[in-house]
Amino acid sequence: MDILLELVNDLPEVLRNPEPHVEFLRFAGSSLDFELRFHLADMADGLPVRNNLRIAILRRFREAGIDMPVPQQEIVFHQGKALPMMEEGDGRGGA
Repeated sequence: MDILLELVNDLPEVLRNPEPHVEFLRFAGSSLDFELRFHLADMADGLPVRNNLRIAILRRFREAGIDMPVPQQEIVFHQGKALPMMEEGDGRGGA
């Protein structure tokens, strides 16, 4: 949260009143979700500011050793068991 606030506060386009803030939204399946809120004096600056801020966040997180989560799945292979064949028109999606 400190990194996010530091980065947004370094941007001259961001208004100081209301003050930027970060909210911790939730524990997700493979991440911690935060929301960074800030106001701009000129809405036309929105896209470039958000783009540059996202790039700065990625760089800073890498420098700090913060990894981006990657969803993972476990796949189990069963040997020796035949799966039932699906017949055409049986409603189970067979060909």
